[in-house]
Amino acid sequence: MELITKFLDDLKTFSLIRLFNAAAILVIGYCVVRLVAHFVRKLLNKTGLDKSAQKNIVKAVKAFGYFVVLISCLGSLGVPVTSLIAILGAIGLAFSLALQDVIANLAGGLLILTAKPFSTGDFIEVTGGISGRVTRVNFIHTVVNTLDNRRVMLPNGALFKGNITNISAEPCRVIELTFPVSYFADVRQAKRVIEDVVTADPRVLKDPPVTIGLTALSYVSADVTVRLWAENQDFIVLKSHLLEQVKGALDQNALSVPAYRQAQMDAGERK
Repeated sequence: MELITKFLDDLKTFSLIRLFNAAAILVIGYCVVRLVAHFVRKLLNKTGLDKSAQKNIVKAVKAFGYFVVLISCLGSLGVPVTSLIAILGAIGLAFSLALQDVIANLAGGLLILTAKPFSTGDFIEVTGGISGRVTRVNFIHTVVNTLDNRRVMLPNGALFKGNITNISAEPCRVIELTFPVSYFADVRQAKRVIEDVVTADPRVLKDPPVTIGLTALSYVSADVTVRLWAENQDFIVLKSHLLEQVKGALDQNALSVPAYRQAQMDAGERK
């Protein structure tokens, strides 16, 4: 209460000269802040920092600069800046206690922008089963668009504490496919058939080479697993295409597990 009383008493020293001084500080300060923000933006462009992070940093620089200009204007008008800062500090403390989650998200946003576990445009998977492409990284939250085009806003505090899988971090990914072939079929022939189909697709990378091997045996099938590398943008389409093509090739060569035998085996296991 004493701070507010002292603040109101000091306002009585207002004069016209101080008004002109404050106007000059406001105009000059505005120009200086804009110039500094432009300079900071140019520096950030050279760092290769994420675009969203660059925008947020520039916004923070502007906000701080405008706050300094405002305080300077109020000081030139005779407003007791010390008392004003004390009042703002008390208000800020009250808000900080009420907005703990927001502060936690802000801290998480700063850590994300600093550590850079992902950038705008990356495809990520996070704790909770959410996956999608990052469209924007703010100080408080990260915006992700899912594969079915839903926009999800993830709070940065919880996001940074959880597990983050950046699927787009590397240019290539492994595709691993397992095909059950008849237990009585020639496994070497099945491997050749699978290899012919896989290596014929130009989207399959030559290096690292394709590997094919027998990975499991059951009463009705022998599981043959193929591991291959593909570029990230081809992963989903290529995986689906190879599943279809290899199944067709195995069927044509009478290497697939007969459906009725598999059904009988499944029924026996349920009993």
